[in-house]
Amino acid sequence: MAAATDDGTYKVSIQLWHAEKDEESMGNSFIAPVAQIKVENGQKTITVVSSESVDNFQFWYYTDGSVNGETAAAQMQENVVINGTTYPIGFTFPLVTDAEYVGVKFQASIMPISPSARVKIDYSTLQPVSDGAKSGGAVVQLNTDSGDYSAMWIATGVTAGIVLLSALIGGLCACKGKKKKV
Repeated sequence: MAAATDDGTYKVSIQLWHAEKDEESMGNSFIAPVAQIKVENGQKTITVVSSESVDNFQFWYYTDGSVNGETAAAQMQENVVINGTTYPIGFTFPLVTDAEYVGVKFQASIMPISPSARVKIDYSTLQPVSDGAKSGGAVVQLNTDSGDYSAMWIATGVTAGIVLLSALIGGLCACKGKKKKV
């Protein structure tokens, strides 16, 4: 699959690679192998997360996507949820290119330097994430005994109640008065 172009939230597999060599960075163990990409009005951001708490963990991105030039601090977030899993810390920054590699710098208290590295994005693993499912939405599925009629809805909040009621009424109407399993 190619890079995300449609508005939405996606999960994707990543690794942290050495800035210049085609091999994993020593810092790869600090990040989780999954990231979140958000696309809104053509603007893309990526959130890289750590699967464990790391003291004084800092993250920067190269503003042109390379591993040279100016850097800017990534926006730090706590308790980041990606596809139902909560990670203690995450860093969000703009994706200025759809390249497989994006230049970054990172530092943790156990490291004496702030090395450059590249986030390797495996776009072949890109999958949309349902905002309703991610935020704890209600899932309604109706089936008749014969299996002729079915509907599935995902909704959240007040909408969940409306969808549930509509689905129940619609399912009962579709059954034409026959006693059906709901």
